[in-house]
Amino acid sequence: MGVNAIGQPDVQLHDQTFRVLSPSGTPLPGVDYQVSAPSGGHVFRTGDQGRSPTLNTAQQEAAQFELHWDEFAAPSARSGA
Repeated sequence: MGVNAIGQPDVQLHDQTFRVLSPSGTPLPGVDYQVSAPSGGHVFRTGDQGRSPTLNTAQQEAAQFELHWDEFAAPSARSGA
């Protein structure tokens, strides 16, 4: 959800939020990823709980989510993280 020109919540009919999790289901914060759609593409970073910002579009669009797993390592119990 964003904010409109007068500071009120701006909810679009077509919005989406992603959550990036490890194979074991642990949230992955600070992960860079790219979303591409006909209206444009953006690079984002996941928040503390592995969540993306909400994406809003004026109409329904097909989006491509790109994540490069080889660019980071998830903390594990064995690594002490």
